[in-house]
Amino acid sequence: MCNLYSVTKMAAAVLLTAVWTSGALADPARTTARALVADWKNGDREMAAVAEVIASAFASGMSWAGTIEGHPLYCPPPIGAFTGNQVMNFLDSFIADHPETADKTYGLALSAGLRQAFPCAPS
Repeated sequence: MCNLYSVTKMAAAVLLTAVWTSGALADPARTTARALVADWKNGDREMAAVAEVIASAFASGMSWAGTIEGHPLYCPPPIGAFTGNQVMNFLDSFIADHPETADKTYGLALSAGLRQAFPCAPS
């Protein structure tokens, strides 16, 4: 339990740092799926890394805390956690296939994309 607590604290610190440092480029009004993907693709390597940390932390948090009516939002494969690059590729593909989500918040588009890519078996 202590290890999970330590990992959770570290993930929260990394996410807070990522959000804090990305504030100049991705203010709250601009943090759409399209903006996050653009920063990832077109930004410098540091901004791409920030986008990957944000996306990875979001996906990781959703895998063990995200539910809809008590059911998991998505069921990641048992291979382990996704890398930030993998999550950003999911997001990029999802908004290409669903352009109506590109100007929504990245969290909405990412959660919908993960749910579509990794649905849970009906219970």
